[in-house]
Amino acid sequence: MSSLVKKLGQIQGLQTVKDLSVPKQSTPKNKKFWAEKIEQFDVETLIEIQGEMEKFVDLMRTEIDRLPDGTLNVSSLDENQLMEEYISYEKINAFIGARRDLVKELVFEKINQNIIDSGVETESGPENENGFIVVEELGKKFCREGAGVGNPTIDGDKLSELLPEEVRDKVFKKKVIPEHVEFELDEDALMEFVSSEPESIGLIKQAMKPGKLRSPRFVVRDLKR
Repeated sequence: MSSLVKKLGQIQGLQTVKDLSVPKQSTPKNKKFWAEKIEQFDVETLIEIQGEMEKFVDLMRTEIDRLPDGTLNVSSLDENQLMEEYISYEKINAFIGARRDLVKELVFEKINQNIIDSGVETESGPENENGFIVVEELGKKFCREGAGVGNPTIDGDKLSELLPEEVRDKVFKKKVIPEHVEFELDEDALMEFVSSEPESIGLIKQAMKPGKLRSPRFVVRDLKR
């Protein structure tokens, strides 16, 4: 449907409507535990995970051989040792994941502050704008990408109520399913109608559902030399 919205926008400069609802996110309990320990800089717990990380490679003492056919040789597999290694991996992975999330939060807050300090006006707040932080010495930059608002879509039911009956019959295709009838919007027919009667764009605007805020990505990229 987003391609239809773009076409309609080309006819009358249809504006994107902002939806300020932010999707809820849940955090796994183990990651939340580590996030709290890292923020508090709980020395005892951090020393414990440091020791876990130092011994991790030592846990990988099982030799891995491949058979002539390319498959792994599991004849001498030590399940207990492998489980010890995996449990250690889970602890380290939760710790690293929690630290990454905090780095992301710090970077995003810094980008927000940079946008505020720049005096640039934003429609949905600085937290919904792309940005980056350059680290010249390391040839890298922290980036927030993919922020902003998605394309609005058309509420077919509402549009059906707004359009005159003779037009509705043209732009909605009837689909008969056993014991059920559906009407599907014909984008080409709608575009033809709007092109022939540009003033009808007002009806389309009334049937628009606002785009939703996108979840931005946190990435680190190389600086271009």
